[in-house]
Formats: sequence, C-alpha cells, structure tokens
Amino acid sequence: MAPDPVAQVAALARAGRQAEAAAAATAALAEGGSATARRLPLLELRCAAFIAQGRFAEAAQDAQAMDVLADRAPARTAWKVRALNAQALAATRLSRNAQAVDLAQQSQALARTLRDAALRGRALLVLAEAQLRAAQPAAAIEAARAAIDICTRA
Repeated sequence: MAPDPVAQVAALARAGRQAEAAAAATAALAEGGSATARRLPLLELRCAAFIAQGRFAEAAQDAQAMDVLADRAPARTAWKVRALNAQALAATRLSRNAQAVDLAQQSQALARTLRDAALRGRALLVLAEAQLRAAQPAAAIEAARAAIDICTRA
C-alpha cells in the first residue's frame, strides 16, 4: 500500500524540511487528479511551506486555489475558513495588511458558525496577527484573548 501523500508532506513540514514538503506536495498535486478532498490539504500544507520559505506570492496562489476548491468541498465551511486563513497569512506576509484583516475577519465570522474549537481559535489567532501588523494593537489583543479563551475551554 502506498503511503498517504498528505501524511508524508505533513511529516516533512513538522520536521522543518519545508522545501522538501513543498516539493512533495507539488508532486502529489501533479499526480493526484482533481479530487477536492485530496487537493485541499496538500494545497494548505504547500501554502504553509511556501510561507516558511519566504515564497509569499506562491503561498498566495495556493491560498487562492484553496478558496476556489473549498466551495466544492464536503466540509465547505471548514475548508472556506482554512482557505481564508491561508489567504490572510499570505496577504500579511506580502504587507497587504488591510486585505489581510478583511480576509481574517471573514474567516473568523465563518468560523463562529462551526463547532470546531481549534478552527475557531486558529481563525482568531490569524485575525490577531493581521490586526497587529495593520497597527490595530487593541483589536489584536482582544482577538488573541478570545482565541486563548476558546482553546482553554476546548
């Protein structure tokens, strides 16, 4: 049985081998067909690897591709939150701070409709980072505290 490419890419990323993770995700995406459930996690992992390598434009492209695919995903709302988070993080790294705040606010609003505390907390942390970089420290502290509250209650 062939190893799961998503698990392989995730293991490389956890080991700090971001260039290898991005390359493995690229290879898996090239050979994997068009199944949304397979493409979304690979795009998310590659986006994160690109951000870790400073390849922000490529990360933004993957985040945009995630957003398009999320509309067809079985867990549409959760994947839309993850796609918006990825877009916000890429926008932040590209110094598009107002855009990052807007994307993070959209993500956080959608995340509030979910029962997934980890995803709600993550959306708030992304919002806090975007707000901090957009020189909105009070709002960033409020979002970070809300994230802590959600995650400690989960």
